[in-house]
Amino acid sequence: MITRFDWMQIPFCDFADILQMCLPVFVLLLKDCFLFIVRTLKENEFLSFRFAAYIVGPLLFAFGFIFYMSKTTSNGGLDVLLITFLLFLSSWSFFSVAKELNKIKEKHMEARFAWMKHSLDVHTNFLHDELHRYQELRNLLDHEKIEQAKNKLDESSDQLTKLFHDLACNSLPLRLVLLERKTELENNGLKISTTIIDPDLPNLSLPTQFDFYSSILDFIIEHSCQGVLSIRQEKRETHVLLTILFSVKENEHTQPSQIVYIAGFPAMFSQNSHKGRLVFHIL
Repeated sequence: MITRFDWMQIPFCDFADILQMCLPVFVLLLKDCFLFIVRTLKENEFLSFRFAAYIVGPLLFAFGFIFYMSKTTSNGGLDVLLITFLLFLSSWSFFSVAKELNKIKEKHMEARFAWMKHSLDVHTNFLHDELHRYQELRNLLDHEKIEQAKNKLDESSDQLTKLFHDLACNSLPLRLVLLERKTELENNGLKISTTIIDPDLPNLSLPTQFDFYSSILDFIIEHSCQGVLSIRQEKRETHVLLTILFSVKENEHTQPSQIVYIAGFPAMFSQNSHKGRLVFHIL
């Protein structure tokens, strides 16, 4: 039997129910206002008309909503206050993390520019020395001092060859370490010979590789004397084999073979006569 539909049986929502259904939109609006306040205060736009127009309306609506809920609900609108506070807290945490990330980015950029300045200074000093050396060579040739000119030319050629070997290293972190500590290595009478068959250490980040190679040089400078420092790096089936050969000091009294830890990585350090050998197996 078909009966007539009675519209009066449909339950209608009062104004409080409508506001409660709009609660998610309201809370998100408050969150957006809070983010805008923080961003605006950060940019020092305290007297901006855009700031006032964007904030006054939602804030008035918020206070009116809370006042109305306090009159129509049993909890007095505390659920709205609690949710709003939690959203404010989460937003503040987000801005704190973003601020820290921005600081890290700025430090990274400062370090990058510092390295670029250091590299530029090194190349400028090198060009200055080369121009001065060529001027001396020209003066010797003008005065027909052939033997002295040959010696000066051989000296310049040796330095250029050494610089070429430093720059020809395939491993970027190792190349940067060698360039950064070039003067220190020269003062200790160490000549570098590198054979980098596989330049990558896949499980190590570039900063970690840089610190790793730098720590190796610290160990070698402490235990070595003048001579050739040979560095060979190649990949095996399951690991990377890094072998370093150098001349040890005459008064160096160590065990024939022992395990040492450099930058947290174990290595086999052995010596035979005046030759030292450092072997890493890097997974």
